[in-house]
Amino acid sequence: MCWEKTMGKKVLILCPHPERKGGVAHYYRAIKRHFSSDNLTIQYYYTGKKSDNPSLPFRIKHSIKDILSLLTCISKYDMIHLNPSLDMKAIIRDGIYNFIAKRIFRKKTIVFFHGWSSDLENTINNGFIPIFKIIFNCDCILVLADSFKTKLLSWGYDPDKIIVETTNIDDALFQNFSIEDRLARIDSNSPIKLLFLARIEKNKGIMETIEAFSLLAKDYPEMRLVIAGTGSFIHDAKKYADKISKNHITFLGYVRGNEKINVYLTSDIYIFPTYYSEGMPISILEAMAMGLPVVTRPVASIKDFLKNGKHGFLIESKNPVDIVSCINRIINDVDLWKSMASESHEYAIERFPCSRVARRLEGIYNKILAI
Repeated sequence: MCWEKTMGKKVLILCPHPERKGGVAHYYRAIKRHFSSDNLTIQYYYTGKKSDNPSLPFRIKHSIKDILSLLTCISKYDMIHLNPSLDMKAIIRDGIYNFIAKRIFRKKTIVFFHGWSSDLENTINNGFIPIFKIIFNCDCILVLADSFKTKLLSWGYDPDKIIVETTNIDDALFQNFSIEDRLARIDSNSPIKLLFLARIEKNKGIMETIEAFSLLAKDYPEMRLVIAGTGSFIHDAKKYADKISKNHITFLGYVRGNEKINVYLTSDIYIFPTYYSEGMPISILEAMAMGLPVVTRPVASIKDFLKNGKHGFLIESKNPVDIVSCINRIINDVDLWKSMASESHEYAIERFPCSRVARRLEGIYNKILAI
């Protein structure tokens, strides 16, 4: 148990250690200080270790340790909140946790699927739905996309127990942000800076982003591309960038805190042509909050909240030429660019700040605990 807010009914949240990278660790690292309900005790249990890439024996050892530790403390809580993605390792681990909490200790449980694998979805469809429903028999399921809810309904889950939620952005990110400054930057003659901020993986669209930039640079020689993040494909991406446009592409590595804020403030358009099975990418929400038009693809929940032509552009194609076309539409229409900046900022700060997400989550806890 690593952090708690003590009063009332007791909720135990199982999640990765806050020092780890990734969306789920970010979600709870950012949200914990915003819980404020007077009738809830909220505690965290950090599963696994701080390392992002432990060996298989190391992972097995600490999974067993987690299970044994949970067996000694679950009885103290009224509700257990689990946070898997729909991938094999996560559903085995959290399926065991949920089964223990729900079936053995008779606790109320919430399962929040932060990601979704279409490959595993297809596997479950092929005869494993009953098993999935046994291990994830819970009081409430949270998902990040309407399409995920639709799939759960097709598997026979109660629609009243499924809630489409959002991930969150840290309120501190935009605390000192001014939309007026953003609009003034658009009016300025400063060189345009494109931003890719995400894990550097092939299926996140990094190569398509670099190639699109190389095409744009022919017409905008002062344009820059900033790439922030780490990942298994970073060496390939750097090699490709050196080949295409070495002097105009900057790799920053993993950024957080004030460095991340500054990256958003000094960028103009966010590029993320992902074809990965995304949940709800935090980087898109952050970019919107900071007034950046977004050019991305309609993957998973992205198409549920990002309005094409209003907050940026959703493109089916992975062709860099089509990415370039969307960016050019923004650059060549200042009124559209400003409108996207304002609409994105307003939409994001209304729905995604941690303070608002925390209130919604507390409401879900209180509702389930009252049943």
